[in-house]
Parts: sequence; structure tokens; C-alpha cells
Amino acid sequence: MKKVRSFVLPGIVALSLASMGGTYALTSGPEIQVNPGTIQFGDVKVGSVSPAETIVISNVGGSPLVISKILKRGRDILDFHVVSTTCNFSGTTLNPGDSCEINVSFQPTSVGKKKGLFKILSNADNETTSYAYLRGNGVAPQAEINPTSIDFGAVYMPGDSANQTVTVSNTGLTPLEISNVVLRGVDSANFRILSENCSNSSVNPGDSCTIELDFKPVTIGKVKAALKIITNDTDNPKLYTHITGIGRNADEPDISSNVTTQDYGTIETGMCYPATITITNAGGTTPVGLTIDKVLLRGRDASEFTMTDNCTGVTLGSGDTCTVDVEACPTGEGFKKAVVKIRSNDPDENPYIIKLKAEVINIGENIEE
Repeated sequence: MKKVRSFVLPGIVALSLASMGGTYALTSGPEIQVNPGTIQFGDVKVGSVSPAETIVISNVGGSPLVISKILKRGRDILDFHVVSTTCNFSGTTLNPGDSCEINVSFQPTSVGKKKGLFKILSNADNETTSYAYLRGNGVAPQAEINPTSIDFGAVYMPGDSANQTVTVSNTGLTPLEISNVVLRGVDSANFRILSENCSNSSVNPGDSCTIELDFKPVTIGKVKAALKIITNDTDNPKLYTHITGIGRNADEPDISSNVTTQDYGTIETGMCYPATITITNAGGTTPVGLTIDKVLLRGRDASEFTMTDNCTGVTLGSGDTCTVDVEACPTGEGFKKAVVKIRSNDPDENPYIIKLKAEVINIGENIEE
């Protein structure tokens, strides 16, 4: 690349000396210099504005430099802003030794590396098209919540559940500001925030804060609410953990069974396979009796199963049991399914459903004579 030295002779226009193999030749053409050629803004928080950086465009040649146009280009050019300029983007002329300035700031609108540039068109002898490259990185806090759902199960009033912990973590590159932690929903009075260190806090990258919850039901039956955390994460400003539970009276019956799905496995067509399902009143310390009104076989393949004994009409005290005997007696091949449907005075699981399934094959067809 040629080296240029400029000087001015008295009464003569400015000239340039361009080195060529140790000798110098006089040149009088315009020459452009862009300094710096690349601006690195570094990490800037999304939504924030960086300090302005200056690009200087100079004429280091010996005659007027005519800049016909300065164009803004690049996929992220809208994240770079001209704060002030003495360069006319529509065209300007710089005499030898003169310069103009463009002051630029970086305001990222999203996370990630950003690129832009100014394309400078001129009559320069050295470069008719010059560039000033713009680089920056948009950074932000990134909030994560774990778990996103909690099921406290059944709790007898006036008792409460075991505590559950919700963790809010910052996996981003800048501090996560948490302004508020609240319980929301029509059933939120059934849940409590026992302790937390997240509200009005700043969580550094890689750190976390915690919230302790429990379920102390004041409502009978299934209830639900949400733990809501408000942050400055631009992509995910509101975090939620959905919480559920079942409130029960101490004297309330509660139906349960030893299996929720009775799987007969792989069985042979034309034969019967018995199974016994145990039903229990798992209510509180002093529950009323669990009265079973009906036990029914229902479903697509109900005809492939036979109920030989059931609990219809039985009332079970606390901890008492009865049995439902169901045989799988398939007449056809393939996957078979049905359900046992139990109607009772359980206030929140009525009917109570137990699934039945079996894979039926015809072994006789595979026997070689």
C-alpha cells in the first residue's frame, strides 16, 4: 500500500508525495482517511444507550475531496444512532487537510451481536468507496423459574402442606432486577408465601433467589393459583409458577385404589385372566363413611371384560376396603381397553376412574402342526 506525505509549497496548491520504491512522486488528487475504521461498542444492556463514539473522515490528499453520499447499511443499522455530525450524509466537500466527524451511539433492541456500517462514496484517488464498521453486543438479564408448576395434593383442614421451594435464576449477562413477588388467582388465599428473598432485589448473573410456599386450604375441593414474579428481563418480564391443591374436611371420605391402571399385559384370546382391585376410604381422621353407589364397566372394549364382584352398595369407614374383581376374557386380538367407573359420595372424585388395558394375541395360529 503506498505511503503518502503531504506538504504545501508557498503559493501552490497542496501536493502529496507518494512513495514508489524509495522515490517520491508528486500527486495532487484527493485522498480519504476514515479513523477509526471499526468502532467496537462492546457489551451494552438492551434498551440502554452507549456513550457516543466519533468517526473522523479526513482529506489527506492535495485537492478537494468530494463525498457524494454517506449510506447507512447493515442488518442491525437501526441499533446504531447518529448523535451529531458535521458530515453531510447527502454530500459534502473537504479541502486538503480538512475533516468532518460523525458521533454514533449504540442502543441494542435485542440480545446478541449487532453489525452496521457507514458506506462513504467519494472521488478519492485511493478509495472511491470507504467504510466505517460498527460493532456491538446487546446483553440483558435472562430470568428462569423452577419449577413452573407445583401440585400440593390433598390437605385436610385446618392443616397445611409441606413447604415447596421456587427458585428464580439469572442466566443472562447483566443484573436481573426483581420488583415484585405475588400470589394471583381467585383461589390464592389457599396458598402462602412463607419466606422469600426475591422482591426488590438485584440478582447477579449466575446467581438466584428463592421463594418458600405452602398450601393451607380454606376452600373445600380443587383450587389453583399462580405465583407471579415481575422482572426486568426484556424477553420474559413476567414469570409464573402454577400451583394447585385439594382442600378436604377432616370428616370427608376419600376414595382411592391400589392401582389407577390395571394392566393385564399380553394375554391369549379365548381365555380369562382375573384381577382384583382394592378400593379404600382414605379419608381424614374422622371421615364419614364412603358410600359406593355404583360400579360400572364402560369403554370401547367393555364387552371383553367381566366384573365378577364389586363394591356396589357398600359403605366403608375410615381405612376400610372392598374389592372389585374384573376378568379380561377377550374374544378378539389387538389392544383392548375399558374403564371401571365408581360412583360414590367422594366430593371431588366422582366418578372415580380405573383404567383397564390388555394386549391380546392368538397363540393358536402360531403353533406348527
